[in-house]
Amino acid sequence: MIDFTRIANIKTLHKQAEDAMARVEAAERPMLMDWSLIADAYDAFTAFVAEKGKSPDDYTKRRQFVFIILYLFAPKVLAGGKMPTGLRDRICDVLGLNARSALSNQVKDLMFFYQEYKDFRDGVNEAYAHIEEKLGLNDGQ
Repeated sequence: MIDFTRIANIKTLHKQAEDAMARVEAAERPMLMDWSLIADAYDAFTAFVAEKGKSPDDYTKRRQFVFIILYLFAPKVLAGGKMPTGLRDRICDVLGLNARSALSNQVKDLMFFYQEYKDFRDGVNEAYAHIEEKLGLNDGQ
């Protein structure tokens, strides 16, 4: 005898998979797509860090900036996804990094640092709010 529930189950699972993929695509969609804004974000970041009496060249501060840029331009990278072609080079150019692998090594642990270290998380959130304001992201852009 044919088990019709099996076929109905397959159909339901395919629909659920389509819905899940649509949600994944929406979640992965970058907030910003104009990579020229990375330099503007860095300018805002360095100004913010300087106001706090810190150096943007500090390893932790640089990691915070990279986290923010990935959040804005490629959030899937923070969830373990692949970085879009050219983004790594753009970030390295803005940061003045010659070794592209240095950035790759930093990216691996960013979510861990954000989740586990309150100082890192607070620094990211404060800097993000400043960058958001300077770039006009909270104005509906």
